[in-house]
Amino acid sequence: MLCGVNSFDYLVELQRHAKELGARPAEWMPWNYREALARTVNLPDPA
Repeated sequence: MLCGVNSFDYLVELQRHAKELGARPAEWMPWNYREALARTVNLPDPA
């Protein structure tokens, strides 16, 4: 709450991006996970 993050939404995104979380856990803290999420959403699809 102190970071202005919905706790449920945050935990859902951690589950959805478990592989990325495991690779770079510091980028998935409540105060900065939105930037990491934006990077994963903007990645091109590997064809």
